[in-house]
Amino acid sequence: MHLEKNPNGIWYCRFKQNERWLRTSLRTSNKRQAQRKLSNLDLGVTRRERLAEASQRWLREQETRSITEKHLRDIRRISVELNTAFGTLPIDEIRRIHILPWLQEKPRRLRLARAFFRWCMAEDLRKIDPCLGAAGYLEKKEVKRTPRLPDTAIEALLRDLQEHCPKLYPLVLFLSETGVRSVDATRLRWKDVLPGRCLIRPGKGKGHTRWIPAHIDLPRRENELFVFGLSKTQLEGTWRRFKLNQPAWKGTSLHSLRVSVNSRLVEEGKEALAKAMLGHSSADMTAHYTRLCGS
Repeated sequence: MHLEKNPNGIWYCRFKQNERWLRTSLRTSNKRQAQRKLSNLDLGVTRRERLAEASQRWLREQETRSITEKHLRDIRRISVELNTAFGTLPIDEIRRIHILPWLQEKPRRLRLARAFFRWCMAEDLRKIDPCLGAAGYLEKKEVKRTPRLPDTAIEALLRDLQEHCPKLYPLVLFLSETGVRSVDATRLRWKDVLPGRCLIRPGKGKGHTRWIPAHIDLPRRENELFVFGLSKTQLEGTWRRFKLNQPAWKGTSLHSLRVSVNSRLVEEGKEALAKAMLGHSSADMTAHYTRLCGS
């Protein structure tokens, strides 16, 4: 038997059994404690643990790491989903045939499920990762491209908003003229609005800060106030209620306005303006948003 140390500082025991080299974690970074555990280690006993117990230990360990709050929320969510599906099963009895239907329901589960089972392997709870190669077996769902709203449909939408939801009308009018993302429009403050143009400050990973030509027909207020007076959550709730009350717009997305502006500018031969207005990083993204009439 050999006492060795992982790069993360945790000691483990490496030993030979049935002509194979195996390893088992001692779960301590203290060498003296590791030596005591090694002297009491029974290599003939295989550790068996239910998934629910293992996932709780994994979650507690992840909570001690310096990770983002979003990543931690995702880990908590996958821990709950794993417990619901496989909590009563021993870790070493879970096979790929069990995992695949669960992954097919929500393929986004794959990344964190693999992280969990790799942790189980490091803890000597199982020998192989059941998610290994699972991606090749998952059926990829067809991605529906956001449709373009014809100009007549946009005009009808604006009329209905003006009549039934005037609170939302100025923001949707702004979106239909500029192609800005709705969440970026909710962030717009009066200090970023000048005559004939405004400064768009997108979120992280959503384009770059840019000036765009725009006209906002609203009475000017204090510089730090939001132009449209709606947060992202309020916008989504108001838009949802509008569609419930006006069934003709069921299934319509505000993102369609972005596609419509992009497509209209490209049809007019203004690809460079479309790229600058929408904040695209490349011409390929502009082409991705383009839906030409008749195509």
